[in-house]
This record gives sequence, C-alpha cells and structure tokens, in this order.
Amino acid sequence: MQSKTAVLFKTHFWDETVENSYWRCKSNASRSDVYIFYDNTNGKCDIPERLYSTEKIFLSPYSLIENLGLAWGNSQESLGGYWYNGDYHQNIFILFHPEYEFICSTESDVYIKSNIDDIFDDMKQRKIDCIYDYEKNLHEEWRFISNCEGYYPTDQVIYRGLFCISFFSRAAAMLILRRRLEMSQKKREYNLTTWPIGEAVMAQEMHIHNIRTENLIYYCDTLVKYECFPCYLEEEVCSIEGKTFSHPVTALNGKFRHSNLNGIVHSLLEGEDYLIERTKERIIKISDFELYSLIFHHPSIENREDVKKWLISSSRNIFSGDELFIISGNHEIDCKSISDEFDVEQIKVNRVFSTFPTYNAGDFIYFHNELSVNIDNITPESSLIISARDTIIKDKLEIFAEKSKNIIFNFKKIKSIGDLTFFTIAIPSSENRVVLRQSGNDGVWLNFIRIVPGVL
Repeated sequence: MQSKTAVLFKTHFWDETVENSYWRCKSNASRSDVYIFYDNTNGKCDIPERLYSTEKIFLSPYSLIENLGLAWGNSQESLGGYWYNGDYHQNIFILFHPEYEFICSTESDVYIKSNIDDIFDDMKQRKIDCIYDYEKNLHEEWRFISNCEGYYPTDQVIYRGLFCISFFSRAAAMLILRRRLEMSQKKREYNLTTWPIGEAVMAQEMHIHNIRTENLIYYCDTLVKYECFPCYLEEEVCSIEGKTFSHPVTALNGKFRHSNLNGIVHSLLEGEDYLIERTKERIIKISDFELYSLIFHHPSIENREDVKKWLISSSRNIFSGDELFIISGNHEIDCKSISDEFDVEQIKVNRVFSTFPTYNAGDFIYFHNELSVNIDNITPESSLIISARDTIIKDKLEIFAEKSKNIIFNFKKIKSIGDLTFFTIAIPSSENRVVLRQSGNDGVWLNFIRIVPGVL
C-alpha cells in the first residue's frame, strides 16, 4: 500500500523565483500532496489568485504556534520565530494533518533536482524516520551552542545539521513536537532565558532517541551548492549534473547582493586572493551592471588596481547598449581640486568620477550656493553622463558650455538601474569644457559624473 505523503513548500513571500521553485518542487513530487505553507503573520498573502484557487494552501500565521504554547525563542538575543525554530512548520502541520505517514519540509529557496517521491519510497522501505544534511564538524565552535544551555548538556557533542530540505516520518515529527512542548514548559517553569535553535533540536532528538536517520547526500550525486550562504541565482545551479539540491537560490535582489558582497564564506569577495577563477566565472555568468559597480567600489578592493582593471575589461566585453555607453572611455578628471572646492573627501570624489557608478548613498557631490564643477579637455563628439537618486535633477542642475555660455538643453534620461537614474548630455563638438552648477533654489546630489566618447 502506497504511503500518504506531503511536501511543505515554506515561504512568507511570492515572486517569480519562488514560483519557479514551487513548480520544480511539485514536478519532483507528483505522487505526493504539495502544500504551499505560507507564513502570513503580517496579515498579507502574496500568492497569486490563479494559484490560490487551484493549489493546496496552508496559511500559518505565527499565532497558531503561540496558541500551542510553544516558546518563541531566545528573547535576550532576539532569536526566535519561524526562522529560528525551523521545526515549527511541520509541528503545526502534523497536528492538522496526522494522516500523512511521511512529510518533506522544504524552504522556497531550495533548488530541487532530485525526486522527492523516490526518497519517500526509500524511507518506507528502509524504515528511515528523518533525513537531513549532517553537520560534519561537530567539535567546531558553533554560535548557537550556548543557546542549548538548560536543555542539552553543552559540555558534550550536540548534533545538528542543515534542514533547508528535510524529511520526517509522522512518528519523528510528533516526537519533535512533543519535545518542544516539554521544553517550552521547562523554559517557563525555570524562567530560562535560552532556547535551542531548530537545527540542533531536530538532529539532537533523533540522536537521543536512537531514531534512524539518513544523510541527505545519500540521495544525491553531488551537494556542492547546498549551504547557508551565499545566495545563488537559478542560472548558476541549473546546469549542475545529476541529482542534487542547491540552497539558497534567490532572485537578483538585495539579499543576493548582501550575501555575496558582505559574506565571508564562498562569497564573491571571499579571501585575500580576490576574483579567483571560480569567482570570475560567477560574475560573468551573473552579468549584472549594479553588481559589477558594487564590487568595483567595495572597500576590500579599494586599492586593488588589478581587480579593477579586470572588472572594467570584463564588463566592456559583456555589456552592450546603455550600460556599455555609461562605462566607455577613460576621460581623466582632476578630482583633487574638486575635493578641495566642495570640501569632500577625495576618496568619495574619486568614486563619483569613477568608471562605474557608486551605489553607496554616502558617495556624492552636493551642488549648492553656486558651487560648480569644471570639466576640461573634452574631445569632440562626447557626452556627459550623470546619475543621481533624484529623478528630477534636470530642474536643479544647470549645465553650460564654457565658450558659448549657452545652456545645453538636450538633457536626456537614459534609464534607471537600481537606485540610480542616468542622464546624458551631448556636448557640442566646438566645446572642450563644460560647467555644472546648481540651478534654482534647491541643491542637488550627484552620485556619478563621467565624460564618455560618442553621443547616444
């Protein structure tokens, strides 16, 4: 008799990448009931109506957890909620749906490339109760160990692992729920301030109770991009051959950029030997103009001219159209005199007049009280490129040619990229100097100023 199995596709938002992930999940679980487990704690649900009316939806605001009497988390460190208690999703689900013999819990940013139904079949045949990615280095220091104080002996090994995608028998899920309820009571009774993270609880309870588990890698040909960070794009993992799971896979958004520029493990700027071949391949494959700019101006490569030269060369081979126009040419500008006149650190002025625009909001030149910038030695058939967060700088900035003193009116918006909007001004071939200054009563912030060859 075939077991009744369910997949919990966990998310708290919806976008194109999440939807792609959902359909991949569903295609790999055709014999199972797939639920969109949606955290609508904020009172909103972004699942499109076309899916809401056809798919299995399990809405789970955090109030459902609180009504069970389960502890929130470690209040001293503000560690709690669903993200910290990764077991709570299946805890609440199994109470509402005890009819399922096996369940799979997967985060929406897991790229699934292995058949979930086949894994369920193996669990039943081999009597496996829990599958997750084992932590290999249990003796290494772990930031969440101290939060287990009062629940597990912290002077001994505490088992843990990655549960981005994991599998449980009904018995294993019920065991974890029961233990969490007992822990919650203990926390209240003894007024404990600590609270163990779900990744420890799920693994440790399996070990304590001699529950049969299996390592996730057993069901994969490779597991090379399955970790906490950094984020990957779909196009970076889709070509991995064989059965595998990848995590985290997101859209090209702020989360992706943050984890890849500020992370310390496998990020785009990991280690001292920046832009090794693996990193270069990722940057080229991603081919995002804003990402190139952020890397170019990252503090860690401020003085790495070799890296900057590679970024310029690489970008000019990759980009075309407006992006290529913006970063073309190599016109030099006297940044020191501008730094002195505007009383701005020269390093910030250098970023404003750089090959790539700076997306750091603190890097700008502020035009006020008739402060002006003179740009000299302009070759014929050139354009001035400027960008700012202010989309109406056209009304606040005056640009004129030094010789004729005439205002140049062909102030054309190119496009917006990220937070910046780019404009171009064609410079008459008879002029070799232009002046930028405030117009009207309002000052204006410019984040990027360049002279480029040609006219758009």
